[in-house]
Amino acid sequence: MGSEELFLLCVLLIALGTAAAASLAGLSAPIGAFLAGMAIGESDFRHQVEAELRSLRDVLLGLFFITIGMQVNPSVLIEHPLAVFAWLLVFTLGKAAITMLVGRMMGWSREISLRVAIVLAHGGEFGLLLLSTATLSGLIDRQIGQPALLALIISMALAPVLIRNKTHLLQMLPSWVLRPGEATRAEPPPTLKDHVVICGYGRVGRLVVLAADAANLPYLCIENNGRRFAEAKDAGYCVLFGDASRPEILRAASIERARLAVVTFDRRPHVGGLLASIRQQNPAAAILVSADDARGTEELAKAGATAVFQEDLAAGLALADQTLLLAGFTQDEAADVIRRLRAELNPKLEAVVGI
Repeated sequence: MGSEELFLLCVLLIALGTAAAASLAGLSAPIGAFLAGMAIGESDFRHQVEAELRSLRDVLLGLFFITIGMQVNPSVLIEHPLAVFAWLLVFTLGKAAITMLVGRMMGWSREISLRVAIVLAHGGEFGLLLLSTATLSGLIDRQIGQPALLALIISMALAPVLIRNKTHLLQMLPSWVLRPGEATRAEPPPTLKDHVVICGYGRVGRLVVLAADAANLPYLCIENNGRRFAEAKDAGYCVLFGDASRPEILRAASIERARLAVVTFDRRPHVGGLLASIRQQNPAAAILVSADDARGTEELAKAGATAVFQEDLAAGLALADQTLLLAGFTQDEAADVIRRLRAELNPKLEAVVGI
């Protein structure tokens, strides 16, 4: 329906409603919310949901960790260091072994499986929730639950170190762990690189997507209109749901590795912020902007647009070019006339106004 507020309310309704339904069924409310998050996280709307809920998530996540931290007794590390260390090994090595086994079952190489195992070896928020709830409810004795909870927290603290140094950790492994010839290498290249980010799948954006797809040019289209998004997805185009003016959505589209961005909608306040976000994340990228008319063209150029294509000017000059060709002008003669005419119509913006 095009309402950002209604979109956010629907997401909250799904999360809170599933939590309430789980509670009525005799399960924990957070488990219901977790299931709702899993469902939304697998949907096409996950990037937009993340952008909308980022501030709320950060506040509640901080509150969650404070609540869990108040249940931990730090003296357990001094009183039962061996128990904490044993649980730490169980969480990290045990989870890494299971993750690697799953990776091998899915046909991944040993190196890829090891990398994923290192990245996912630490505990998570849901593990904290389960352990703390089980300890408080008496399902797990505190003599067992407290060391386990502290070990899980320590594993989460070690996560950034493990993830950042996973390549070095792989190089420290014995040679027989990897297959002969399967030496460790640098990070695999991202899926999206040197691609074109097309903002909008409207009447102009659809044609740009068609051209990019026909030319086998790597691209990703961003669209926040549900009907147009479904239309593009059903047609088999590479499309991402979200508001392109949000920095989080641009990051999801790998704008920092894009060679070109094409803005095909003409909502000036949004376009200005979008140009600033693109320039901030990828200063080297070229940016093409489609504008309805000449109003604000100079401001768009100053905001960072490489070229501004006025729809009325582009359509009129294209029609004039065809008129000259059918009237007997050569291609070079017609192009020269159109070039001079364009310069006369926009003398100040000749360098940034495209045909």
